[in-house]
Amino acid sequence: MTMPNLDQTEGIWIGRASDQGFHFVQDVFPGDTQREQWHRANCQILIARGQLWSCTCWLRNTSLFISTSLSGCT
Repeated sequence: MTMPNLDQTEGIWIGRASDQGFHFVQDVFPGDTQREQWHRANCQILIARGQLWSCTCWLRNTSLFISTSLSGCT
């Protein structure tokens, strides 16, 4: 199995979150599989790059609460 790249993670995020409101990373990538864990790690990189926005870093079981808009928090 290969690790998903950032573009794949971003595309899946958009598809699963439907660009509606805010979601926890763990809700968008809920599985315990290695692939889902890689997607969650990729979300951290996307947040650091400013491609996925962290909104005040709300925490739920150490997972970030982030905007699905990919353009910032409103």
